[in-house]
Amino acid sequence: MAITVKNSVIQGSGAGQNAAVNISSRPRSVVKNTCLSYPDASKSDIKGAGASNVSFGQQCKGKAGLKAPKKVGSAGNLSSLPAPSVSYNGTGGGAARRRKKKKGLLKKIIGSVFGGFLLIIFLFLGAIAFIVVGVLAGFGTLAALLGGD
Repeated sequence: MAITVKNSVIQGSGAGQNAAVNISSRPRSVVKNTCLSYPDASKSDIKGAGASNVSFGQQCKGKAGLKAPKKVGSAGNLSSLPAPSVSYNGTGGGAARRRKKKKGLLKKIIGSVFGGFLLIIFLFLGAIAFIVVGVLAGFGTLAALLGGD
């Protein structure tokens, strides 16, 4: 599933240490209408995504970034808040995978219980057949001993 970063201003002072945008395992991801506003910002600060209408440097130009940054938030510009420390490994869908895994485990348990139940029934029927054959064999032996034809 693609990721889109749009209408944003990315600010900072740590250019060159890490990419400002680093997306992995998400084909067709894009950064658009965004400004990377820090010294020496460049297209190389966007990794794993395409770029459309992106400005670089201290000043945002054109339509890149927030349309009215001074009006965002009650105390000023939200885009000037420090970015939260977030780590993402690109796996996604953890809850869905756990549900699927749980469902698979439940199927295995039900299958094992059902298989065990069938085994017990077949063993029970086999024991009954063994007893019936034994009784008939006993009657045949008794008939032979008593002189039957």
